[in-house]
Amino acid sequence: MDKEFPLIFTQGKVVHHWQHTYTNWSSYLSNFSEGNFVQIHPETAKSHGIDDSDIIYIETNLGKGNIGRLEARAKVTKTIMPGVIFTPSHPYAATPHSGNKGTSINTIIPGYWDKTSAQYNGFGCRLVKA
Repeated sequence: MDKEFPLIFTQGKVVHHWQHTYTNWSSYLSNFSEGNFVQIHPETAKSHGIDDSDIIYIETNLGKGNIGRLEARAKVTKTIMPGVIFTPSHPYAATPHSGNKGTSINTIIPGYWDKTSAQYNGFGCRLVKA
């Protein structure tokens, strides 16, 4: 456990975004999307002073003193384990559809992480209220 980045970062696809290069350009599918959000267990949210729908930052250690930072909306839910966060990987800045619009999660994934298997999950992060 890293005291500076104590939470476990996970990211992935949500059910309606099976193929980002197609689905991010769909106006219909954007009706079901919420842009950048982060799921947080109630215990984790409470310990960080975060309430449901708060605007927060996910921060990661990019190495060499650089911090990755992405703005997201908090979704407090018991569907995620305490100490773990989940954020969708599909938001994309260039899409014209507001539900799909957001910052790419790749901007805060450490470059030193496992590039061989592309498993961009399980590294440390922290949450900061905006």
